[in-house]
Amino acid sequence: MDKKLRLLKIILWTYIILCFIIAGLNYSYAKTAPESTAKIIEWIWHFYENWVKTIFIIVASFLTIGILKKSNRTNMRKRNLIGFILAALVIHIISPLLLNNTELYLFAMPLPWTTTPLQLLSENSPFYASRFPLWGAAGISVALTFYVFMSIIVFIGTLLLGRRWQCSTICLFNGFASEVFAPAFPLIGK
Repeated sequence: MDKKLRLLKIILWTYIILCFIIAGLNYSYAKTAPESTAKIIEWIWHFYENWVKTIFIIVASFLTIGILKKSNRTNMRKRNLIGFILAALVIHIISPLLLNNTELYLFAMPLPWTTTPLQLLSENSPFYASRFPLWGAAGISVALTFYVFMSIIVFIGTLLLGRRWQCSTICLFNGFASEVFAPAFPLIGK
């Protein structure tokens, strides 16, 4: 097996295993853990979701480009991978740093795929109640503005370029995995 392909498979396995462990801790144990432990788990989750995932996207994209042969399909995939890298840098790194909000990626998934951000419109929703103490009214306004902005980008891009554009170029909710890890599938076997 090629060294690049082996490394790509290792990164994919690492991504999957870390996702199960860290997401499992964040979405199950953290709810009942002591507050200090819950905060550490939440910090690790956001670090993983933003920084580690972005690093995986960048490294896996370059490995995938290096593995694939020259073809029209490869050129399209290169454009998709560049889109993923740029989207990850903006959504997972630059925006959270500028806006001091490590959960902005939750607002990058537009309608109809998620309605979670719309829960911020109701002061009675559990999501609003959990975020208001952290972000305040200004932070909620920024998150909703970011959501509207991302929805407009995806809507216009989808109208002009088709649904594949969103799924294969900017979807950072595991949609990226089918593109950046494409040569690594299947993980077991040939």
